Amino acid sequence: MTAYNRVNGEHLSQSKKLLQKVLRQDWKWNGMVMSNWYGVYSMKESTDAGLYLEMPGPTRFRELVQTSHVVVWNEIHMEIIDGNVRHVLQFVNDCLGAKISKAQAESKSTDPAVSQLLINNAGESIVLLENEDNILPLSAEKTPGNEAIALLGPNFKAKRNSTGGPACFSARYTITPTKRPKGSECHIPCKCPGAQHRGLIEERSVATTKIVLSEYRTEKLPAGQQLFYVDFEGYYIPEETVEYQFGCSCLGTEQMFLDGELIVDNKTSKVKGDAFVMGMGTRKSAQKLSWEEAGRGGTRVFWNRGQVHRAGSFGRGRDGPKKADKVVLVTGLSKEHESEGYYEKIGTHPSYAFGHGFSYTTFELGVPDIILGEDDVRVSVKVTNTGKVAGDEVVHFYVELTSPNIIRPKKELKDFAKSKWALGESKVVSVKLPTLDVTSYWNSYKNKGHLQSDCGYVFQQDHRPCTLTLSDYWDWDVS
Repeated sequence: MTAYNRVNGEHLSQSKKLLQKVLRQDWKWNGMVMSNWYGVYSMKESTDAGLYLEMPGPTRFRELVQTSHVVVWNEIHMEIIDGNVRHVLQFVNDCLGAKISKAQAESKSTDPAVSQLLINNAGESIVLLENEDNILPLSAEKTPGNEAIALLGPNFKAKRNSTGGPACFSARYTITPTKRPKGSECHIPCKCPGAQHRGLIEERSVATTKIVLSEYRTEKLPAGQQLFYVDFEGYYIPEETVEYQFGCSCLGTEQMFLDGELIVDNKTSKVKGDAFVMGMGTRKSAQKLSWEEAGRGGTRVFWNRGQVHRAGSFGRGRDGPKKADKVVLVTGLSKEHESEGYYEKIGTHPSYAFGHGFSYTTFELGVPDIILGEDDVRVSVKVTNTGKVAGDEVVHFYVELTSPNIIRPKKELKDFAKSKWALGESKVVSVKLPTLDVTSYWNSYKNKGHLQSDCGYVFQQDHRPCTLTLSDYWDWDVS
């Protein structure tokens, strides 16, 4: 699946160099190549480059009439079309060879080695953003200052086993301190509720509400009609008698009913949402609300000598931290949220920069040492575990140009190395970087790589710089 971005000024989905030379010839890949969702930006260029399938359907560029027209006038040769079709058919045959029936139920892997691998990967992927007073890792022992721990926030009760979008999957099991509703029903009518001759298109029983309606397709709708309405019906069995908050959001109109009573109406009058990410919007209000008697909602959860206690009033939540020796606020974004961006170029100060993450221990890094060889640059740095426990550390190696002749990033990540350190251990971390990869860039105008002369290259890790200056320059080709 091709990415959305450009490489050297050319969209990846239509790059003949990357899809044919690199992927097919150099890497000997002979499988399917398809676009990411709506990641096609041309008809001829992407077809000639060997992008076999445009996703999703119906297509936006490879319509029958338009494609037939350019083929008739030899803008796209039939050999290219035949080759692309041949690869798609080969992919279909490969799938059929797996002998997996469409009606076959998914099996559950109980291999301990697989489970341990997934657990290790999950642990490696966790980023510790804050750790005030070294509250983490939590200890199961009852020691002074650790008799009771309060866990606050919605994500403590949530099941989080995957991210959003196409990364969602059904896990064999999930671990959470509380139980959640087991299932819900989904009705898909073709006309607005209350409309005459309203017909039921489909009815499903689903175990999750993670349904992407933008990709819903059915042959029961009239040709050319894409309008339909959905009713979701579910059952929730409360564990205790407290106040609950219900909410919903969608792109369009919606209504929520509880026991037949309308409780959320985003059809008659839409309610605009507030920004809440990283200190914007209602974040300040929420901070002010935290321990005031007027606040409602939320959950207070205690771990106290193995017992779990729950309360349904955020106004009474301040009593919990008073009785607890440590407080862990479990907040964050839901798994449907995805974001990316940059910050150094525009001079903003992010709450959490790229590469940010704490360890349960502390490390001290020395000054980087650089050795310039004929074709590579070797960078090494001494790292010492100065904390109280063993731990891992990821050392990032960045390069910054002191006076670039084009617009360049403030710093560029060139390599990284990860290792484990015992308590008090010191070791040297080294990387070997090709000189051209480190010091040059791709000139899309010349279609060549370019290394700038008389420019300092600052190698740094954790703001500990070491400068290398090259006195000459050259252009180089990649055949």
